[in-house]
This record gives sequence, structure tokens and C-alpha cells, in this order.
Amino acid sequence: MSTWALSQSSLEQLSYAHYQKCMGSDRSLPYSIYKLGVQKLNAQDSSVCKDKIIIVNFTQASSKKRFYFIDLQNAELLLKTYVSHGKNSGDVYPTKFSNIEGSFQSSLGVYHTSETYCGDHDLSIRLDGLDKYKNSNARMRDIVIHRAEYANESYLKTHGKLGRSLGCLAIPENVTDEMIEKMSAGVVIYVYGRNR
Repeated sequence: MSTWALSQSSLEQLSYAHYQKCMGSDRSLPYSIYKLGVQKLNAQDSSVCKDKIIIVNFTQASSKKRFYFIDLQNAELLLKTYVSHGKNSGDVYPTKFSNIEGSFQSSLGVYHTSETYCGDHDLSIRLDGLDKYKNSNARMRDIVIHRAEYANESYLKTHGKLGRSLGCLAIPENVTDEMIEKMSAGVVIYVYGRNR
């Protein structure tokens, strides 16, 4: 086996070991999606935060906790929670995604978080889409991270699924302001899903 192949194998082992440390015994976020997210993060320039990442796994149903906020530097899962998808992306599973204003669909790809603001849903985070054909209109579409009653576990227990947003990443109301602030100002978000 070549030195390059050994090096690649060693890097893969280190990557998987770090994933295990970050996630503990939790395997609800597949390693393949985690790895893609970290690769997307590492491809960004120095203006973004490289020690944390948010990964949203839209291949999971809305009844699952599919929003993962990971501290890569300290190998810690800071938050795992529910997140709603756009109302025109699908019912329980999102299968349609769009970058078009007025589509009310979620968008896939890489974002970074920007400034916080107080709006209709209290403290929220504006997002900038970094993928030209997938999410570049995020700011124009007002795609943000905000908290919402329809993303709460109590709503899920009553309806069997989360409510849906207008395309935003809506998370439960019990996520603290402190956590919202930690997620803001340059943290990369990788939203993974399958457009069918």
C-alpha cells in the first residue's frame, strides 16, 4: 500500500474517531453526513468560525431531532433538537427544496450564520447562503433561525409531526438566548437532504 493511501486511511480513522467523540453513543447523525459537513466547513475561508458547525439532516422525519450543533474543537454535541422545514417542502419528510423567493420551501447547502435580531419570534439569527444555486437567496427570502411554538415537542406530541415554516429553520422555544448567541456570527450550517 502506498504512503498516500496509508495517510488517507489514517486521516479517515482520525475523522471517524473525532465523530465518535463528538456524538458519543448517538448515531442518529450518520458519519457520512457529518463528514460531508466538516469537509464543507474546511472549504470555507477564514471569515467563518471553524471550531463549530450546525448540521441539519433533512433525510430524517420532522418527528426526529435532526438539528445538531457541534463544538468540533472540544468534541462536544452542544445541542440536538427538533427543526421544522418549509411548508411546501413536504409533510413529515421534506423532499422538495428551492432557492426561489415565495416558494416556501427549505433550501439545502452551506450557510453561515450572521447577526442576531429581535423579530416576531424574539431573538433570531439571519443567515447568508453560500451555495449559488441552492441557497444564495436566503437573506432576500428572510430565511433565518428562529424559535416557534410549532417546533416544540408538545406540538409534536399533539399532532404527530412538527408544524412547518415558510422556509426558515424553526427550532423549539426552549432553546435559550445564550444558545442562540453561540450559534450566531459566522458558524457554518450544512443542510443536507435529497431533492426528489
